[in-house]
Amino acid sequence: MGVDGARLLFVELAKADTSGDYEKAVKIANKILRQYPKETSAFKCKTVALIQLGHFAEALALMKKTPSHQMGECGFEKAYAQYRLNDDNAALETLSKLDASDVRCMELKAQVLYRKGSYEEALLLLR
Repeated sequence: MGVDGARLLFVELAKADTSGDYEKAVKIANKILRQYPKETSAFKCKTVALIQLGHFAEALALMKKTPSHQMGECGFEKAYAQYRLNDDNAALETLSKLDASDVRCMELKAQVLYRKGSYEEALLLLR
């Protein structure tokens, strides 16, 4: 497949993502990855689509088996999937390695702490 074919696949992927058709986004990402197995954007899109579909274990498995140089930065997505799978300790460990000033990370950490009963610590994060 040439450059035009790849471009069309990425346009399709963007449309599926924008319209919220995450099943289609996973299929298109898989198609891209079969032809371009090192395409970082496709790995990230597939991961996010799996999370949007509620396939947290599958998203985590994808992040674990894909080398980080191919996956790109997915620390928040990993922590979120761990949180949704009720693995609060793993989520906190993952979050501890991320940028503490990232609002998404602060909010997720507060949610994890709240769920663990650390209400004061959660409140302090959100102030």
